[in-house]
Amino acid sequence: MQISSLLMEKQFGYMLIPNEISRCPLYCTFASTSPFSFQSVIPGYLTCTDIGRLLMVKNRISGYECEAAALDAIKKVKIRKNLFGQYVVDLTFCGEKKDVKCRIQIAKRIHGGDFFDQERHLETFLSIIQKYDPNGQKNSLSF
Repeated sequence: MQISSLLMEKQFGYMLIPNEISRCPLYCTFASTSPFSFQSVIPGYLTCTDIGRLLMVKNRISGYECEAAALDAIKKVKIRKNLFGQYVVDLTFCGEKKDVKCRIQIAKRIHGGDFFDQERHLETFLSIIQKYDPNGQKNSLSF
């Protein structure tokens, strides 16, 4: 399957509020945080917007699942680099009844698609996410 940045921009277009701008659209995979999950890795897209929202589009077999979260609702951020050079971002959001966890895996380069700005957008995304870390812990990462 050919992945396309045009499809990504189209999906974000449905979620953006008028006059809201997508800052760093990325192709990524959403990994399960539960050991009992049937679908462990889901491909998708994410972006941060200029008004402080995180937009996520998960490409499930049944169709696209779109989610939005306020960056102000982030309770914990953990960024690490895995063995294959991908970045793994663990986010914990404050929920109404309990906290919501999200694990995102992002590669610096995407082969087989037209994501030419993936590396630059990844650097922007990581810097934005680190600003919203309430603990203020700077993860030592080299881009």
